[in-house]
Amino acid sequence: MRVTMSSDSLTLHFTAVEKICSCRGSFAVSAEHIREVKSGVPEPRLLEVRVPGTFIPGVIKAGTFWTREGKEFWYVRQGMPRYITIELSDEAPFRRMVLGLADGGNGFLDDLKRRGVSMSLEEVKAPVEAGVR
Repeated sequence: MRVTMSSDSLTLHFTAVEKICSCRGSFAVSAEHIREVKSGVPEPRLLEVRVPGTFIPGVIKAGTFWTREGKEFWYVRQGMPRYITIELSDEAPFRRMVLGLADGGNGFLDDLKRRGVSMSLEEVKAPVEAGVR
């Protein structure tokens, strides 16, 4: 997965395999809908429904998940060196996005910081098991 930031949106670009696992093509979220970016994988919700996506505990969690708080997009898999959670506004297509970043994601994170998005990015490398239970 490659994450890019343009003047008005954050875009996720997926490889063919990632598209199959997440059951979703590349998509963009308006930059104005991004409220906060945090390091690590959040605790999974007690009740969530995967529609559509892939979930193999300890290996991969990818796709759209419905929770009591709203719709979430996840793409985390075992072996990714960094995980971030992007909290979005109510007008966005998802309530939050949880991403595993193979390259650390520093380019687009710097762009978000320059835009004044709230960041809490300690160098936490959360185990994938926290996000794929």
